[in-house]
Amino acid sequence: MGSKHANQVFKDATGFHSEKLVTDSKGVLTVHVKGTQNTQVKGYLCVWVPTEDTMPTLSFVSGKRAGKATITAYYKTQGGYTVTKKFTVTVN
Repeated sequence: MGSKHANQVFKDATGFHSEKLVTDSKGVLTVHVKGTQNTQVKGYLCVWVPTEDTMPTLSFVSGKRAGKATITAYYKTQGGYTVTKKFTVTVN
């Protein structure tokens, strides 16, 4: 989409997917497709639309050793609310 859309947050307008996606520094939105089958859709259906949310900021809590690390993502929503998601990753 171009650099004007760099680090922009997108959501699914259909409501089938709850996650939000963020474009990279060049404005490229990468969508990982996983098909589903239910009474409404067979395959993949999604309409990604821009939001007023800001790009998540990450705080990385870990030592320099191998092991598990916790990543916390903070999302600022249009209404000013903060949504927090925590991820645990393995560091080699």
